This record gives sequence, C-alpha cells and structure tokens, in this order.
Amino acid sequence: MPRITSNSYHLFRYGWAALIVAGGGAYIFARRDIDASRRQKALDLRRRRHEQRAAEFDYRADNSISTSFNPASEASQDPAATRHEPRPGEKSKFEANKGEDR
Repeated sequence: MPRITSNSYHLFRYGWAALIVAGGGAYIFARRDIDASRRQKALDLRRRRHEQRAAEFDYRADNSISTSFNPASEASQDPAATRHEPRPGEKSKFEANKGEDR
C-alpha cells in the first residue's frame, strides 16, 4: 500500500478543489448561455404572436367594413321578400277557407 505523505494529501485536496471550481464556473457560464437563448426564443415567440394577432385584427377590421358579412343588412336588401302586402280585395288563405268550414 502506498504511503500517504503530507504533500500527496494536499495535492489531492487541491486537485478536487480545482475540479469543483472549474465545474462550477462551467455550470455558471453554461447556465447564462442557456438562459440567454431561452429569453431570445421567448421574445421571438412573443413578437411572432403579436404580429399574427395584429394581422388577424387587420383582416377582421377590413372585413367588418363590408356589408356582405352582416346578415341583418342582407335581409333588408333581399329582392324576393317572403312577406308581401295584400292586394286590395284579396283574401288570405285563412280568410278564404274560413267560410267553407261552416
């Protein structure tokens, strides 16, 4: 079994300390890089969503000007309305059949 001297023990501790410090430093720098890339991705995603919503709002605003998407305005412009004013002297179907039932 090798004999442990004071120098080898101190070198052993110094080696582990250097390894821990180097690992901690690498972790800190890697973490900063990862956080920066996540922030950049989040900003890009937020910007894209904002642009999509703005484009969708512009599209909706452009279409709301047109009356073709408004059913109420189409109903008032219908050329073949379902209700007609009765002509003078003309009886409705109900009034015409009313006298026959008795």
